[in-house]
Amino acid sequence: MVDIIYTDKNRIDAGVIPNPQLDLAFGSGENDFELIIDKADHCCTAGSLIYVESTEYGGIVDGIEAGTDSNEIKYLGRSWHGVLESKCLEPPEGQDYLTLYGDANKVLGEIITLLDLSELFEAESTAAGIKITAYKPERYSMGYTAILKMLGSVSAKLKMVFNGEKVKLWAEPVIDYANNDDSAVQFADLTVKQYQNSCNHLICLGKGELRNRAVIHLFTDKNGGVRPYKKVSDPVKDGQYILDCSKQVLKGINEIVQIYDNSNAEVTENFVLLKSQPSDWKKKFSSYYILDDNDEFKEVEGVSNDVITTLKTKPSDWETNYTAYYIDALTNKTVEGIETSKYALLSKKPVNWDVSYSSYYEYFNDGTSVKYNVVSGVSYDKFDLQTAQPTDWNDNFKNYYVKVGAKYTEITALAPQWVRNGFYSKSGNRYTVLNYKPNDWNTGYESYYIKNGSSYEKAEGVAPSWCRKRYYTKSSVTKPPMFVSNKYYKQVSSVTNAPAFAANKYQSKTEKMTAPSFCKNKYYKKELDHYKVLVEGGLEKLKELKGTESLDIDLEQEAEYDIGDLVGGTEPRTSISAIETINKKIVKIENGRISITHETGVLE
Repeated sequence: MVDIIYTDKNRIDAGVIPNPQLDLAFGSGENDFELIIDKADHCCTAGSLIYVESTEYGGIVDGIEAGTDSNEIKYLGRSWHGVLESKCLEPPEGQDYLTLYGDANKVLGEIITLLDLSELFEAESTAAGIKITAYKPERYSMGYTAILKMLGSVSAKLKMVFNGEKVKLWAEPVIDYANNDDSAVQFADLTVKQYQNSCNHLICLGKGELRNRAVIHLFTDKNGGVRPYKKVSDPVKDGQYILDCSKQVLKGINEIVQIYDNSNAEVTENFVLLKSQPSDWKKKFSSYYILDDNDEFKEVEGVSNDVITTLKTKPSDWETNYTAYYIDALTNKTVEGIETSKYALLSKKPVNWDVSYSSYYEYFNDGTSVKYNVVSGVSYDKFDLQTAQPTDWNDNFKNYYVKVGAKYTEITALAPQWVRNGFYSKSGNRYTVLNYKPNDWNTGYESYYIKNGSSYEKAEGVAPSWCRKRYYTKSSVTKPPMFVSNKYYKQVSSVTNAPAFAANKYQSKTEKMTAPSFCKNKYYKKELDHYKVLVEGGLEKLKELKGTESLDIDLEQEAEYDIGDLVGGTEPRTSISAIETINKKIVKIENGRISITHETGVLE
């Protein structure tokens, strides 16, 4: 008897499901289950787990189906395999592919973490002894499919069992029952069909037009094995593929050709790290690449240098483009043009003379050349009577004026306040303190001294007391000159022309980009691979075309195989043999009895 245990929504065991009918499938195509019980025995909710102890048969209930016209309840959900398949394995941010390394069980643990399924799954902690080397899953692969393909690449298979708390995953080597000496006892019936003469020359057509189209030939041998089509293990550019027919072994009547047309096959860009300086680095540095701060490839930029050349001959564009040349290129002093103007004599005063006289000109001849100078205004001093004391009166009173008769004179300072023993007289280099006020103090105070620390300074006068409407502030005012007929001119036209060219006087400056200093392991060369994607599609096409070998086996009911195991056999009379991969298991439990059906085919 086989029991199916169920849990509550918190995944705590709640009991055994009475009288279940389970239909569970996993592998290629479907990874789900359907569980039917009597409505009276309804026990599960969405989120409950169901499982057969010590097996990989189980899953999570996602939905419940019931009807008023039926006495049954149907639980629908994902098998453990379906839970893995409902998560996507994405490439890391900023990278093209996820790359996996290490022991297979350790990698399974990493995948569980990446799929965010650590709550329900765990990997076996001991090593599997199966090494995964730089395996790159397809971009955005579903979890279960990615695991099967990864393990299949190293002839391994996925094992799992629910231990009451989590589903434990581990890897084991695939078992090849097809080449097992005891395989004959495992098959109740065997039918093999083999069609040997299938396509052995596939012409793959990629991007491009006519003779520029990407073309590569894929050949197989008499056993269907793909002949070498690349010169190195991991090509990064077109030249590393074998593009001729040198690897063809089946010819003439034995050759069967088909065309694989994929004009949309993408061109792969590979950036190869440079370990030594390319021979064309100095001239073609911009055709190479460097990684920027965002881990993106960008073209190498040159180092800018100014090249200054003294002009010995007149440039062809001198007359129209002289400002592009230099008097001194180091200081960026460019050539200036020579302005030529025409003037007309004014016989009448212009209406805007008083406000725009500086727009007119005066004729001037210095005996050697003629000039037209801008008309200058007439400047005069204006004195305004002060009605308020200036804020700087005490310090700058000498900048103000007093009117004496018809003239304005600068304000004279007054003698400072006499202080006994505060001033000194000087005789030679000797200073004598004054204890009396000299008779000429008011007019001659500047001949006496005051002591400032250890030095002596001449006594300074002080500002007179400010009086309203007595003192004046001076300002300078410019007014238009008196217009005189036939003295002034107006400019009627102006043209700026190139100066006369003189050899070795002028310079040109051009910017020249030079290659940066080369550093190994810093720069990259971009290589285009027109064949990588084309070949991948071509190999898949060859697999399809080779599908003329088929196997029909009735497997013993008592035997059980894992997804990925190999089964096959040989028909004794014709010696025709075939091998297939177990790619699907269908498990049914009814009345406590279990039956398992296996299907074969390609894992996908």
